[in-house]
Amino acid sequence: MPARSSRSLSPTSASTTCAPFERRIVELLTGALLEEGLPSDALGRLEPNEVRLAKTASRHVLGVMNQMALEIGWHVDPVGGLWNIDVDGLNRHLRRSLHTKDGDYRVPLELVHEGLQRRGP
Repeated sequence: MPARSSRSLSPTSASTTCAPFERRIVELLTGALLEEGLPSDALGRLEPNEVRLAKTASRHVLGVMNQMALEIGWHVDPVGGLWNIDVDGLNRHLRRSLHTKDGDYRVPLELVHEGLQRRGP
């Protein structure tokens, strides 16, 4: 099992501690977009120095996050934990799962494709 970091995020060290995460999240998002045959800017320009971690008070966002956590649990528990799961496969599944959007159930990838169509060439 990989060693866990004992560093914690404090207001004075958050920007330096999160920098590797910010770079990695952009790499992961870009890779996922390309894997789906989408342009790397399908969600807008992704720049590591512009990524910020933030809290949300949006009930919709929290609801989607809770639903995704339940779905992850449904996939992870039967195989004995995260160490035994195909993370790429799980992420592909989550990108195709239904979520509510303005009262309708929608698939996230469909929303991205619709946004690209509205954006035009």
